[in-house]
Amino acid sequence: MKKHTRVLSALLGLLMLCGIFAACRTGGGDKPGSGGTETVPQTGNYVADYLPDGKFEGRTFTVANFGDVRSFDISQDDATNTFDKAKYQRNQLIETRYGMEFAENLIASGYDECYTAYMNNYQSGEYAFDVCKNIMRNAWLAVVGGAVVPIEKLEYCRPDQEWYLKYVNEELTINGTLFFAYTYEADTVTRALCCVFFNKKMAEDNTKLENPYDLVKAGTWTTDKMFEMAAVGRSDVNGDGKMSIDDDVYGIIAEDDQYVPGMWIGAGMKMIEKDSDGSPYLSAAGNERFIDILNKTFDAYMDNGLLFEGFTQRGQVYQTIVDDNRSFTENHSLFYMGGIYQWEAMTDMQDDFGVIPLPKYDENQERYYARVCDGHANCVPASNPDLKFTSIILEALAVESLNIVNPAYFEDAIENRYLRDPEESMEIIKMLQKNIIVDLADSIWMTTGRQVIVDTFRNESKTFASTLDKYAPVINKQIANDVEKILEIIDKYGL
Repeated sequence: MKKHTRVLSALLGLLMLCGIFAACRTGGGDKPGSGGTETVPQTGNYVADYLPDGKFEGRTFTVANFGDVRSFDISQDDATNTFDKAKYQRNQLIETRYGMEFAENLIASGYDECYTAYMNNYQSGEYAFDVCKNIMRNAWLAVVGGAVVPIEKLEYCRPDQEWYLKYVNEELTINGTLFFAYTYEADTVTRALCCVFFNKKMAEDNTKLENPYDLVKAGTWTTDKMFEMAAVGRSDVNGDGKMSIDDDVYGIIAEDDQYVPGMWIGAGMKMIEKDSDGSPYLSAAGNERFIDILNKTFDAYMDNGLLFEGFTQRGQVYQTIVDDNRSFTENHSLFYMGGIYQWEAMTDMQDDFGVIPLPKYDENQERYYARVCDGHANCVPASNPDLKFTSIILEALAVESLNIVNPAYFEDAIENRYLRDPEESMEIIKMLQKNIIVDLADSIWMTTGRQVIVDTFRNESKTFASTLDKYAPVINKQIANDVEKILEIIDKYGL
């Protein structure tokens, strides 16, 4: 158990992105074309054939980051697992191909301090780094503050390519303009997608339960089916007439800020949609389908033994996630909703587990979706004087991350028993990576969006329609203020 807690605590530390402070570093050098045309062959199946040949004569591509998790400052000796070795290989490939080198400077210990350092650098006009990693919410603030170059100004960045996370970027596009884009280089997104784990032994031993993999393949893995199976799977094991997470088996284990938005996003819905001009607005108010999924989710939330909700029942934040994961690995639930990275703490689980998507609304829904609410974004500062160089390296990182790093994550998962049944799970997870989506009410405007709905659950109040009506003017005003500033910036760039 100590090993389990230590492993998941480390994972939480990675995703909370805590670390040490380091100073910025300035890059310099020539533009491509002056150092010959020698190239290194592409690896993998994906090729960005529009990227130019040429060398940058020792130029440094500097990435500003925060915390203590590095993606570019990785030596061969530091790369001790398959995943880090793949990042090292990707970096070496690009450095050799373009005659440049990567530098990674930790400019802050946390994400808010990183945002502050980024804005201070922008306001000073200093060219201290080529890109900076900001979490989505802070990247958005930087956009509103005029500190991020639009993707359209990055000549070689092509968001229509397969190495971009299509549905996430569509939501972040305002009136046709995208300021920061997520690609497969953003493994804090591809490794954090929300899924449903299930105990395979429980599913196989109970003849009343259908095979979840068969349901997914048939397109019949729906909200109703999940709750139906959860009700069948729960059990008062000790027969005392009370449900206990330490003694009994629940249908589902989840934290409410995963469970509630995960159910509506899996059902293909968002609190915030776009109008015909591409401007966001609160669409959930008055949306009967959205209210219906909230009502179903709430009924399951209140059904004794069907759902164990960690935050309200355990009363701690980060330790709750550790404990919920442990309860699933100790066979106290049929289903467990969480980020895909959480399988890294399930190596000691005796029973095998499977990985399936969040359930669809109904069988007519076209596809399964994977929820994310944040992730490191590459922000190109408006003070960057060489956007061509920056765009070439960013695009090379994107395509080679899909070629080299993403496959290595699965290899690492199989080697370490994170992934128990690759023949079943692999294609599902790859499909989910392509279908990652974000609801801006679950990320950018989460305080007056997602949190308002989650608080309604915590208050055990089934008043979603009136709550959304109440907060609609507040959210729409926030959205309108941000969009007005962004439109001014778009005009400034002549887009």
